Amino acid sequence: MPARDRLTVEDLRVSFARGSLEAVRGVSLTIAPGEAYGLVGESGSGKSLTCRAILGLTPPGAAVSGRITYGTTSLLDVGEEEMERLRGSRIAMIFQDPMASLNPVLTVGEAIAQIVRSHAPMDRAAARRRAVEMMERVGIREAAKRADAYPHQFSGGMRQRILIAMALSARPSLLLADEPTTALDVIVQAEILRLLDRLRREERMSMLFVSHNLAVVANICERVGVMYAGELVEEGPTREVLLDPRMPYTAGLIASMPGPRASGRLRSIAGAPPALHESAGGCRFAPRCPLADDDCRQQRIPLIDVGTHRQARCIRSERVSAMAAPVEPSARPERLASMEQDGA
Repeated sequence: MPARDRLTVEDLRVSFARGSLEAVRGVSLTIAPGEAYGLVGESGSGKSLTCRAILGLTPPGAAVSGRITYGTTSLLDVGEEEMERLRGSRIAMIFQDPMASLNPVLTVGEAIAQIVRSHAPMDRAAARRRAVEMMERVGIREAAKRADAYPHQFSGGMRQRILIAMALSARPSLLLADEPTTALDVIVQAEILRLLDRLRREERMSMLFVSHNLAVVANICERVGVMYAGELVEEGPTREVLLDPRMPYTAGLIASMPGPRASGRLRSIAGAPPALHESAGGCRFAPRCPLADDDCRQQRIPLIDVGTHRQARCIRSERVSAMAAPVEPSARPERLASMEQDGA
């Protein structure tokens, strides 16, 4: 894919209340053309806000600074008209709740066709054919007939497929997926993930996949970034980060995940993330970290190189592997166990 499809986020900050509440704190990441990048963390960590900032969809009152570049285009500097053109044609987004994203008074075929016609000159008949084609590609049977149905006439999984069809109808080169499977049961979730992964590869798209579920990210993303309290605290190849974490928070997330045969009480990370108004001179995870000492609490911790193409916001990273070692294989995501077996 051309270098113009590279996404670069540099020192992204999103704040509210005239800067007194900082929800995203200096996030920097790069997504290469054709790459799937997972962004994970607890609710409120800033991952969805990071995703929305890329497309200029932050809530009213949000102040955004830093630099977001897609190819040669600085997304924070373009006007709304240019951003509208980029949305869908080059960058598309899938949201968590399909019912909140679909227009209840439009048939799904018309909703998709409207997006197609907004980005390419064609008549209504051609747009309708494109809409039916996209519905077929996402696995909706009798697409020509069901294109005349309304959103409420579909199941949750089918509505999510329709959202995917809408997002890809104008053939974007970057897909932002904000927790697109969270509201679905595990079987439908797996089907949607396989669909997204297949379509991404067929279309040779890049993807930023936002999730709180490490197992989901392990299945479809080549690289992963872990967010905590608005900061990126660990980043690297997915297999390396999830099998050998170098940030205590990442190790805690892995330990808290149930496996297919897990029983008894689940592990959890003690304490709670800091509130937006709380400022800390040291590591923001220190109050919850079993490895924290005075150095961690007193100094600002930067992202530190901990391997090839790997970084962690921890000055005790060499001790994290030992902390994570007692986690039983059955308590790890199923995909992680398969990574260990086949070296994938």
